[in-house]
Amino acid sequence: MGTIPRVLLLALLSLIGAFLSPADASLADCRLIETFVTGARGTVPWTSGTECCGFVQGKRNVTCDATGRVISLSWGPTAAEAASGTNALSAAGTSLSTLAGLTELRVLSLVNNTLTGTAPSWITSLSKLSQLYLTNNQLTGMPDLSPLASTLTILDIGSNSFSGNLFSWVTGMTALQELWVGRNAFSGPLPTSLANLRGLRFLVLQYNQFTGSTSFISGFTNLQALVVRDNKFTGTFPDTSNMPYLTALQADNNGFTGPVPASLAKNTYLIQLSLAGNGFSGDVPNLSGLANLRYINLASNPSISGTLDNLLPAALTTCYLSGTGACATALSAVPVQCRIAQAGVSTCSGAGSSTGGTGSPSSGPASAPPPSSSGKPGAAGRRRAEMSTVAGKVVAAGVVGAWILAVI
Repeated sequence: MGTIPRVLLLALLSLIGAFLSPADASLADCRLIETFVTGARGTVPWTSGTECCGFVQGKRNVTCDATGRVISLSWGPTAAEAASGTNALSAAGTSLSTLAGLTELRVLSLVNNTLTGTAPSWITSLSKLSQLYLTNNQLTGMPDLSPLASTLTILDIGSNSFSGNLFSWVTGMTALQELWVGRNAFSGPLPTSLANLRGLRFLVLQYNQFTGSTSFISGFTNLQALVVRDNKFTGTFPDTSNMPYLTALQADNNGFTGPVPASLAKNTYLIQLSLAGNGFSGDVPNLSGLANLRYINLASNPSISGTLDNLLPAALTTCYLSGTGACATALSAVPVQCRIAQAGVSTCSGAGSSTGGTGSPSSGPASAPPPSSSGKPGAAGRRRAEMSTVAGKVVAAGVVGAWILAVI
């Protein structure tokens, strides 16, 4: 007997749901979750056969709508499990019991477990899914999520074991606002068709082996956080003047060349700028008008040159410029935080003795994260609740900046 076509399966599930009372539908959803958890060697913390709506236990929670249908499910290790190094769920992704019956599910978070192999194909049957968090597992493959192209706004598959080129179907996920694929082993050039994702606000690709140009990134006009550090990107850095809401930019440890983009001076909400460990050259552009900039790291770009006099904003709280050829005619011409030894700023030849430090790592100390918010399920959901911004609001943008630096 062949498999049931996806369209027919969804129709059957909807038909069954139409004949269930709200209480029965809620219990049916809870039973699906129980089967899912126990099938992945997890423990169900409520009495089997009872209601699960509103359940909260650390990184595990179940949220239901007014009719009792599950709309959000987060399942990760408890504090005790995390402390002992064990996980809540441990199974091959393809063997996970289906949750396709959760037809109202909007958010699914399975962060910090030991899921291996390919993520389950039944994810594509969750026709209302808008947020998917599979961070920090051991997954090596993903099903084609194209059926969710019109609904999925957040995809986080960071810290897994994916390799090879970025999945081709990603470029068709036109509703995406956040794409997190960092800390994997992806390689090769990014497809230029990624530019189709015009609504992206967060593009996080750090610690992979991506190569080639990033010029198409200039088209992401809604971008708030761009994290491409520790890859193998080359060429000149893309123009950022069409990114009015950009608050965090990390591009450390790549092969970028050419000048530090003068367009950065137009990113007035920028809080973090980190371009260390590349091949940038020439003068530093005038960034003194970036009143919100708190962190700058241009270290280990030996071909950066010229004077820094009055080019950096006074409000900087962290400054790394060691390993560059840039200098100040007097240390009073740079912000206070650029005058300390760790900043690595020296006075220009003939302008007095050098007082700069001997250097610093390519990334400075992480800022302390802000308090957690309970507005989203699980660690991944809370992180994005804290990082989300309202365009043009500097306070919210500061939250983005602090969290990008702290957690990436």
